[in-house]
Amino acid sequence: MLAASPFKTSTKGSLAAVESGFADPELGYIVPGNRDEAGALSVAQFVEKPPMTLARLMIERGGLWNAFILAGAVSAILRLFYLRYPQLLNDMRAAVHLDASSPDEAVAATDLYPRLPELDFSRHVLEGSETALRVLPVPACGWSDLGTPRRVSEALRRLSPNGTASQETASILNLAAQHARLQLAV
Repeated sequence: MLAASPFKTSTKGSLAAVESGFADPELGYIVPGNRDEAGALSVAQFVEKPPMTLARLMIERGGLWNAFILAGAVSAILRLFYLRYPQLLNDMRAAVHLDASSPDEAVAATDLYPRLPELDFSRHVLEGSETALRVLPVPACGWSDLGTPRRVSEALRRLSPNGTASQETASILNLAAQHARLQLAV
């Protein structure tokens, strides 16, 4: 039997999502739904890094790129975790409580950490939590996911006057070259 959720059931998390210009399977997508009683847009579908065919379909349905800007009360975000992983949240709360009660020997969180599962917040928590989410569409504004060196390089190229990244910028963004320099320095 699961313990009752300690989090309010009416709290919602809001995500900012950018109008998509093209399908990109390396991004997450949010399809907005109807306006709720407060005038906010519900989330009809949330999919993290879909295959290209699904990404195209989501854009046809009005899908937006997930900018991963999340706004909401901490309790609303914790509730999203709790709905999927109640035992994990209970274990974490117990460890924090134990460590707070004996700060000189605070080891419960340290002992718990190696046993925690690897979770992708978008894929494991947000997907399937659409009813608890709202979305704020942002018009196309030049937004780019800067999660990889290639994407940073592409963004710099778009921003440079002649459309090319400088040699210096390109070498800074080359992770292999940076790693080799660090190895030589050691």
